[in-house]
Amino acid sequence: MEFFNTLSAIANNRSNGVPPSDNEYAISSFSQLTDELSHNSEGRLVTMNNGHLLMVYQKNTQFHHTSATCHLVSRTSTDEGNTWSSESVVFSDNYDDRNHLVGVLPNGNVIVVFRRKGKDTGYVISQDNAGSWGSYTVFLNESTPNQPFGKFLTRGADVYFVVQYYTESVYETRLYKSLDNFATLPTFTVIVSDTTKDYDEPFLEDIDNGRSILIFRNQVHTQYNSTDGLNFTLKGTMNNIWSDMYKNSPGVPVWLEYIPESGRLLVLATYRFSAITDANNDAEFRVYSASAQEAFDNSYTLLDSAVRPMPNEVSFYGYPSITRISQFNYAGVITDRRAADETIPFSGSNEFAALYIFNI
Repeated sequence: MEFFNTLSAIANNRSNGVPPSDNEYAISSFSQLTDELSHNSEGRLVTMNNGHLLMVYQKNTQFHHTSATCHLVSRTSTDEGNTWSSESVVFSDNYDDRNHLVGVLPNGNVIVVFRRKGKDTGYVISQDNAGSWGSYTVFLNESTPNQPFGKFLTRGADVYFVVQYYTESVYETRLYKSLDNFATLPTFTVIVSDTTKDYDEPFLEDIDNGRSILIFRNQVHTQYNSTDGLNFTLKGTMNNIWSDMYKNSPGVPVWLEYIPESGRLLVLATYRFSAITDANNDAEFRVYSASAQEAFDNSYTLLDSAVRPMPNEVSFYGYPSITRISQFNYAGVITDRRAADETIPFSGSNEFAALYIFNI
């Protein structure tokens, strides 16, 4: 499936190792990847050690947003996302398998951490570039709701990822760490604990000089900063991501991608009204940029925007994900949705969702 529309001059500069200027980061046209027969959502992309792309996403053939019929499937691409394989099952059982993140471990194995809603949170590992998957390993029982989110970060030989943990009195953000490629269960440290803020779907990214940024999905994209990747302080309850429209949006999760060669941080975010309204028809997908210091100062510059791929009254699903395919070039995936049966009202049990691929 062809979807690259990068201008040749920009592409030549990038291939010659010249970092793009901010005005050269552009979103290509969208191309639908998944079928019309199910709810396909929240694609997560990673580049495996063999150079192939792996996409893992949720699939529900009954058009339910959440249900026990939701399972995780994957597709791979051997040509930087131009064409994709047919679907393969990553994990399927009698629970609602969701809230997944995908990564490549230092030893080359591929890992998918996910939640079996109402049951537990664990992971499966592939030793053959997603050709097959090992047994499911639990590291967190769901006596209290929790949600893994974001992406894996590698610091030396150690691997880190974030889980948001909810109790009746506190929102707790846990930073999990594996020292041995998940041969033993990961351990965690609490990096944010708050009793007053509705924190959800945190995204953690490492930037320069050991610093890290954590941005939550909530109405104002609350940001925490760290100078050592472990100890976090509140930077602000609002940055300028979607500051022009945030009062009408429930907040949607971001994707953060730091580019060490240029010292720039890309921020991908979508906008949506929570109500079913014509105002959603023109909801946008945006790419912001900041230097590491600008990001630490909570200030971002809008680079490019694109109208959602499936314009309709139902809110933009969102959940962008990108992976590097060559120096300064990225393949991406995003989800959009509408009513599966448009003759009846939209609901969580009448939700068609599709994955769309693009490049930056």
